[in-house]
Amino acid sequence: MIDKKLEENKNGASNILWRISSTLFGHLRYDVDLSPLEDIKELHNKENIQKGKYKKMTAHEKLMEELMAINLAPKMTIEQK
Repeated sequence: MIDKKLEENKNGASNILWRISSTLFGHLRYDVDLSPLEDIKELHNKENIQKGKYKKMTAHEKLMEELMAINLAPKMTIEQK
């Protein structure tokens, strides 16, 4: 479909294909620990766990990490007060 629209636009068509995306965050309560669950530890890569890939983190900390990655983090967070 995109190729068809691009070809139409080259031939003088005025309707342009637009795409608008938005980020939606859904998360648990801010104080929930997001560490890998012991009940399903066999599903996790043991080497990654030993290397510290899955650090202890709350839902709030993960949210702030993701917001910082896309430059949307607030200037001050609860931990910085």
